[in-house]
Amino acid sequence: MKPASDKLVAALAERLDGVAEEAIRSVLAEVDLSTKVRPPKRVQLTLRRLRFNGERRGDVRFHPGVNVIRAGNLKGKTTLLHLIQFCLTGSNKLKPDMKKWISEVDLDFDLDGIAYTVHVDRSKRVRGFLDRGSMDATRVTPEQLEFANSTKMEATLESFFSEQFGLEPLAGTQKDSRKDSDRLLVIQTSYGAYFHGLYIDQESGYTQLVTDTFFNNQYMKIVGMLLGLRGLRPYFEAEKHLALTKNAGVKEEAHVRRTEAVRPAGRTLADIEHDLEAATQVVDELRRKRAEVLVHATSSDADRDLARLTDELVAAHDAVLAAQQERADAERARDEDETTVVALKEAIASKHHFSALTPHHCPVCEATIPKARTEARHGMGQCLLCAADVNSKSDQEMLALLHTRLAEAEDSLMGREAALQAAQKAVTAAQQSAEALAQQKQHLQMRLRAVREDNTFDTQIENEMRRIGKLEAERDDALNASSHKTAADGMTALLLKQRVLEALVSHFKTADDVANEQTKARFAARVLDYLRKCGISNIESLVLDAQLKPQMVQNGESINFTTLSSGEKVRFVLAFFFAMAVAPAEDIPTAAHPGLLLIDSPGKEEMVAKDFKGVVDLLRFIEKNHAEQVQAIVATTYQDIRDAAPEHKRLFIENDVDFVFS
Repeated sequence: MKPASDKLVAALAERLDGVAEEAIRSVLAEVDLSTKVRPPKRVQLTLRRLRFNGERRGDVRFHPGVNVIRAGNLKGKTTLLHLIQFCLTGSNKLKPDMKKWISEVDLDFDLDGIAYTVHVDRSKRVRGFLDRGSMDATRVTPEQLEFANSTKMEATLESFFSEQFGLEPLAGTQKDSRKDSDRLLVIQTSYGAYFHGLYIDQESGYTQLVTDTFFNNQYMKIVGMLLGLRGLRPYFEAEKHLALTKNAGVKEEAHVRRTEAVRPAGRTLADIEHDLEAATQVVDELRRKRAEVLVHATSSDADRDLARLTDELVAAHDAVLAAQQERADAERARDEDETTVVALKEAIASKHHFSALTPHHCPVCEATIPKARTEARHGMGQCLLCAADVNSKSDQEMLALLHTRLAEAEDSLMGREAALQAAQKAVTAAQQSAEALAQQKQHLQMRLRAVREDNTFDTQIENEMRRIGKLEAERDDALNASSHKTAADGMTALLLKQRVLEALVSHFKTADDVANEQTKARFAARVLDYLRKCGISNIESLVLDAQLKPQMVQNGESINFTTLSSGEKVRFVLAFFFAMAVAPAEDIPTAAHPGLLLIDSPGKEEMVAKDFKGVVDLLRFIEKNHAEQVQAIVATTYQDIRDAAPEHKRLFIENDVDFVFS
């Protein structure tokens, strides 16, 4: 950064009576005045061919002069213009359905007679290249500028076209969009913003001149750059620093009021520092304890304990199941012995000796003997399994045998009862063991969860941090109160800086006034001439004010753009932009408009017959007199506007499904 020149410092000292030159130099050291904006250069941009493929496809050729695309509503006129804008800027304004239908786009264009092609593949994600030569040319040594996503595409195109057109980013300020924010952000005029000087649509182009937000709050920058006005870069740099300084002054003023309010505090700086150090130590100790607890709760030992209890609980459940199975087996055996004892007792009590029991049990092998099967195969009184003769015993022998069998069965039953009781005790013990393990696991899980979710330490730390914040604020106030450079001194420095920057802005605003006023006057005269060509003859004079906004006299009364009727506004905008496009070829050698205008649906329902006639007359004038310097691509639904172009420059969308052109 070069130091400010003595001439500039002297000029500002003259404006700032009583301010020392050294103070002015100190302020200027913070402002970048080392470079001036390079003059834009006139590079003519001419579109040659647009081709796209996918579910929808088309192949359109353009010519110098006025080209008209005519079709009904919702047939794809705007889509073609948005595809051109996409290929030239990377800004994708296609409607969601069209984004799905179009997968590849190619655009051929010339820059001062040198052919270039932009190819974009949108099938999966945006990728493509910018290359010299047309899309049909065989590239022996390609000079591609490739891009692999939409962000890189915008950056590639911005770098290329800004270099070609000699455009530089001009910095300014804009308030932060977040609610209740008082911050100022530094913004820059990008190539995408300059493109608004080439694209006129119904939604924005016709209202941009109405409000102060034309071109996204950058109207003066963009129009001034396209007209080649001098001194823009230093002016906007100074204006940016002035806005930031004013914003800082507002904050500093609030700080001064706060400092004055807290200055009477009686505590010394040493006391505050002592309390601050103690509070910091408390926070450190709390954080250490919390870390220890969390380390234990999340350590591998805790995880191993939990896993061990889980395994033991599974084994305990298996033991319960095994004990329950043993109990069931003992219970089944006890029931069988009990049935046998009951049957034997009944036989003895009813004196049904073996002859009566013959069909049921063999006294030798004790097998069940179905009567029907015994009679059928062996005859009465013979065991089916062991073939013993059951009739060979006397009644006394059979009775003695039954008593013997009964004694044996009762002994067996007693043993079964003892085994069943033992099995029941085993089941109870296994269940108690499983329940104890389940309780241990639950308690461990609850303890670990409680430790991990405990926010007691966090609450204590948060309270201490609030206390630390208050102590730090108290310390800062004490430092401000005890410092030689108080907040009021800082405010004084900001006010001085603001005065110097205001003088600097004023200086740059008038430094190139003579040359700029000549350029503005020539351009205004060109706009006025085009207004008359499109049928607005009652505007007697037109000038551009300090913000480059048009001020007019109509029928003897001073008016601005908002006073015009709807149809007059449409014609005025077209005259204004055509004058910018033609300016470099006429009597404004500093102008740098590339000569391309994309005009979407001029007029629509707000225009009457005389408005349409004025638009057609202006288009025919441009076609007749400036076809070599200007290319206009107009999308319209109206037959009269279509006829403003020669027949070979008329495009008609015959089928909106596949965009076949005739």
